[in-house]
Parts: sequence; C-alpha cells; structure tokens
Amino acid sequence: MHFKTLPLASEVKFVRRPPLEDMLSYEGGSELIQSWLDERIVLEPGPSLLFDQKLAILFPFHPLLREFYPDSVRQLFPETYLVAKDSQFVFDGKPLSLDELSNLSGSKRQFILKYAGAKKGLRAGGKAVYNLSDCNHQKVQGLLENALQDWEEHRSPWLIQKRVQQKYPIVFLDHVAEEIREAQLYALFRPMYSFLPDEPSEIIALTALFRKDWKVHGSSDAVTLPVEA
Repeated sequence: MHFKTLPLASEVKFVRRPPLEDMLSYEGGSELIQSWLDERIVLEPGPSLLFDQKLAILFPFHPLLREFYPDSVRQLFPETYLVAKDSQFVFDGKPLSLDELSNLSGSKRQFILKYAGAKKGLRAGGKAVYNLSDCNHQKVQGLLENALQDWEEHRSPWLIQKRVQQKYPIVFLDHVAEEIREAQLYALFRPMYSFLPDEPSEIIALTALFRKDWKVHGSSDAVTLPVEA
C-alpha cells in the first residue's frame, strides 16, 4: 500500500488505483497510465473518471438507460434521478416535480441530495450530501437551484434519491472503551469489483462502514466490518 506515492510501473503488474485526479498528481502517475495503455499492467478500476463518481447510480433509472438493467439491479439502489430541468422524478410510482418536492413538509421530504461528480473537494467524505428533511423550505430551494445551475453551466451532476432509513445490528470492538459492543447503526456497503480483460466482472471483496449518524462515511467514529459475499 502506498500513501500519496505510487509504485514504479516496471515493478508491478496490477494496481488498485486511487482516484484518477489524485493518481495523476503523484510522481509516476502518467507512467502507470502509459503502461496501462501499452497493456503492460492492469489498473483496477480502469482510468476513467466514471469510476470516481456517484453518477453511475443513476443509470438503472435513467429513461435512456433503464432498459439495459433488470429490475433486480434497480432493487439494489434507492430510486435515483439527475437534478436537471428536463428530469422527471417518479418515487413510489408517483410523479414529483422539483417545485413540488421543495414545497413538501419536512416530514414528507424524505430525500437525499448529493453531488455525483468527480470534483475532489466534494466527491467523498460525506461532503455535499444533504438530508432534505432536515432543511427548511428556503434551504431546500437554494440547494436545488444551485444543483440545477451546476448541471446547466458546468455539467456537474447532482442526484436526488429516496431516503432509506435502515439500521443493521452489528457486533464490534470499541477501541476507546476496549470492549465488545452491540449496536444498531446505519450502513454504507463498499463492494470491490474486479474487471480483468476478457473475464467476467466479479466481487473480490466487500466491506461495510457503520455509524450512528445517517451520513455514513470513513470517519473516526465509523466501524468497518467485512461482509460475506
């Protein structure tokens, strides 16, 4: 494992890469990309910004792409839509416009707005992720207007998702109290896929993060556990 450094392209055959923007900023990043282009190493995932974004969560629900995904795939994710002027939201079978969404009462506005692009300061760490039920009408309208503008002017995507409120029972070591504890916590599942050339994709590892707070990400109070796949 390397931290803010990279292995030499001549010394490796397989690299599980960091985000592409970070990788290219490190010494030797361009050489690794060239080695991948020359088919001398395997980069996992491939050097595409698509893998550094949340945008792909949208694909099974997008009108132009949904036919390529079975319902079994859609059932893995909450209903997800791009925040754009021409987007049509359908949650639980009911159409909902942006104006209607922002005018809902807080208790009925159970949706998550999140940045879905590759911008370094926003793409990870729970940044630019908002629970709209916690925001007042003015705040919601401002967030949605900014998201619309970001897409129209910069093609910088934001997503609306139905909020999923589910906790999981876990057993873990509390390293502060130095004791085994049980808790009901929110979860974020992180499957790691292998996309080797000329081979079917497969899950090679699966972990989950757990937190008391609904916004689960890699933080000091998060619990990390393996998941049997």
